Formats: sequence, C-alpha cells, structure tokens
Amino acid sequence: MKYWKSNQSTKIESNYPQIDDKKGINIEALKIKKTFNLFFIEKFGFLLILISGLMPFLHAFVKDEILENRFFGFTSYQTFLYSLGGHLCTFLLVIGILFTISTVSNLERFKVIQKYLQYTLLSPFVSGFFYLTWVFIPDVDYNYLAYTFVALFILGISFIIFRQIIKYINTLILINQHKETVIESGMSYLKSKLKKK
Repeated sequence: MKYWKSNQSTKIESNYPQIDDKKGINIEALKIKKTFNLFFIEKFGFLLILISGLMPFLHAFVKDEILENRFFGFTSYQTFLYSLGGHLCTFLLVIGILFTISTVSNLERFKVIQKYLQYTLLSPFVSGFFYLTWVFIPDVDYNYLAYTFVALFILGISFIIFRQIIKYINTLILINQHKETVIESGMSYLKSKLKKK
C-alpha cells in the first residue's frame, strides 16, 4: 500500500510543468513561448504575401525623370522601382509562403493555413493578371488612374483578408492561453490535495 501511494504520487507529479533542475528552466513555459513565436511567424508570412501584390505598382507613383547620375545603374528612379517591384514581389511571395507553411504542426492546421493561403494569394494574383493584360492586349497603355485604382483595390482586399487572419490567430492564442490556465489550475488543485494527504 505504501508503495502504491508513492508510485501514484510520482505519476501525478510528472504531469506538473517540467523544470530543468540544472538550469531552472520551465519547459512548459518555453513551449508556450515557442507557440506564440509560431503565431507571430504565421502572421508575418501572410502579411508578406499580401504586400507582395503591391510591389509591382511602386514605380507608378514616381515621376519618370532622367537622373544626372545613375541610381544603381538605372537612368531614373521609376525604372529602378519598376525593376525592383517585380523581383521584390517574387521574393516576398516565396518568403511569405515559406514562413507560413513552416508553422504547420498537424493536418488540421495545414487545412486551415491552406484556406487562408488561398485568400492571401489573391493579392499577387490580381497584380499579375493586371500586368498580363498590359502585355498581351494590343494598344493598351494604362494611365496613372488605372494603376492607382488597381493598387487601392489590392490594398483594400489585403486589409480585409489580413484582418480576418488576425482574428483567427488571436482566437487560437486565447484558446491556447485558456488551455494552459486550465491545466495549471488543475495541477495546482491536485498538488494541494496531495500535500494534505
């Protein structure tokens, strides 16, 4: 009987937040911190994807003036931004996707992230479609108003999508915090009962 109580106590105590005696590190606290870091990386990844669709429009808001001295080898700021925007779009898109999928921990999370990825990819999709029409439709030369309208449209849908993503991630954070609070409260209660015995 004495052995049974000792074994039971050891088994229950093993469920408490684990602490590294040598370093005094709360392992459970580190797990929680890691979870919050993953949420931040996920938000940042989605944000980069949404921003990527705006990059090709950078040049449209700068006057095409020839410079006396070349800027990184370009004759004007507009040509520099035109070249930079296309490459920066691809770069941010790839980095954003890599950041986002790196947070996937199980199949259920993958399905949710896949759904939000479909939404965020609307930004670079609209941008790419706009420039394809400029390339393949004959005698089309979009003016400043057209660039402004499409850029504002992408900005608007990006804001709406990112707002929904923030709500979804904040909900996950609250669920995670509540779960940890319940576990800690339950463990504290069990520990107080064991001490009374």
